[in-house]
Amino acid sequence: MALAEVFADAFCAEELQRRSPSMDNKGWTAHLSSVVAALAARWSFYGTTKAMPNEFGRSEYFTLDAVMMERGHPRHDVAGKGNWVTFPMPCVTMEFENEPIKILYDYWKLLCVRSSLRVLAFIVGSALSDAAPFLKELTAMRLEQQGIDGEDLLLLGTIGMASNGARFLPLFWRQGAFAELRSSEQDICE
Repeated sequence: MALAEVFADAFCAEELQRRSPSMDNKGWTAHLSSVVAALAARWSFYGTTKAMPNEFGRSEYFTLDAVMMERGHPRHDVAGKGNWVTFPMPCVTMEFENEPIKILYDYWKLLCVRSSLRVLAFIVGSALSDAAPFLKELTAMRLEQQGIDGEDLLLLGTIGMASNGARFLPLFWRQGAFAELRSSEQDICE
């Protein structure tokens, strides 16, 4: 199973357990950050999120909302200063506001970081069909970056989904396009 698939399944299961009622932008980001932090702890990764400052007193890595890095890597702790030799896996950005420029900017940030998995969780209008213009733009951005390593995962939600606790449709980068892993309702984290 690919890393993006493992992350999507674990993220959706953890989010379901932590789901809370109605959330605004700040609450949604904190909620999803806590999900990523819980996964980092479960997998014994070093993690940092907006909701969880790291040992350097910062809460973001390259202004990404959440990042995990391997612990125990042979070159993990250079001179006791931290994780500067390993690369993030995954790096995550989250965009609650249904504004194309913000969603595209967040994905561009992900494409600029060397990571084995890049995850963008974002909200579109009131129906999943509202995602079509976003997916077209995100696909074009990704196609321009054919030489980069790693997997890409979009966690797509709607405003209605977010106000009732986040629910997501995972879309995976496969053969030049974002697509669902499976064609069943199991793909939607609910």
